[in-house]
Amino acid sequence: SFADAKQLHGHRYARFRSLSRVSSQCLLAAAAQNIKKMAIALSRMPAPSPA
Repeated sequence: SFADAKQLHGHRYARFRSLSRVSSQCLLAAAAQNIKKMAIALSRMPAPSPA
């Protein structure tokens, strides 16, 4: 997860200077990773059979 954040979500360098802005950048990247995990999990679920 940390490697993914570093490679794909800009954690290699901080884009902002203050602690609160860097924290916001990290939280936004973590939210993006969680949404990605949820989307992958939902796409792998079997379709409900027609009743």
